[in-house]
Amino acid sequence: MQSSTPLDIHITPRDPDFDFSDVNKVWMADAITSHFMNALSIFIPFSERSVSEILRANLTHITDEHLNQQIKDMVKQEGRHAKMHRKSNERIRACYSGLNTVEKLQVFTMKWVRRFSSKAFEMAIPAAFEHFTSAVSRNILSNQTKWTGNKKNASIDFVIWHCLEELEHQAVGHDAYKALYKSRLRLLFSLLFWAPLSMISVYGIQLYLMHKDRIIYKPKNWLPYINFIARSLPLFFKGTFQFCGKHYQPWSEADKVLYQVALADFNQHSTERT
Repeated sequence: MQSSTPLDIHITPRDPDFDFSDVNKVWMADAITSHFMNALSIFIPFSERSVSEILRANLTHITDEHLNQQIKDMVKQEGRHAKMHRKSNERIRACYSGLNTVEKLQVFTMKWVRRFSSKAFEMAIPAAFEHFTSAVSRNILSNQTKWTGNKKNASIDFVIWHCLEELEHQAVGHDAYKALYKSRLRLLFSLLFWAPLSMISVYGIQLYLMHKDRIIYKPKNWLPYINFIARSLPLFFKGTFQFCGKHYQPWSEADKVLYQVALADFNQHSTERT
């Protein structure tokens, strides 16, 4: 199995630094969106660490040199994402101490699943996770105004950088799995296992944060909250059955255009910051 990432897409481990000290509590378009992203952030460091561990453990079995190098570059990206999310999460946990228990529960669950998984099912985990994160990233990059409300701050810059790199390596987990295993049903089962679990976890923490800030108790927020759920819910299952198809290709022509625009914007903002 060779890499399906287009030749003109380069998985580039960047190392920007973001100062979150002046970021307001409502840093996305509204509090509902901000807490959804906060909830995602809480789960990302250990999820990305698990993805990296699984891929590193199987590197010696990947014979295609180009794909092998892409895995190494993706692991570097994931390490830098996790580093910045830990920094961001420190500020979130300082406001909501109950999240420490959530993180411990995530670690326990992931370790339990991996302990009782076959090697093949474990290898499907990075493919499933990256399929979801690329769907979220694609939606954010395509609809930045809806997500950010045209706000500008370090946390939004951080999200855009993360989304850009998630697009870059969106095919790697899938390609790594296909290089070692042929079963598409296992990929489907992995997605159908992790998608509802991720959905319940993220929406649950979002609701907890909205409860702590008393947002959910204000009737004016009920309709926007329902609308947000309706808009974001499909992202957890987007493309599930296509993903497992025999002729599935992670990259589309629209993805390439979206990526090039996001990369140009990122490079321009990086120049402005320096």
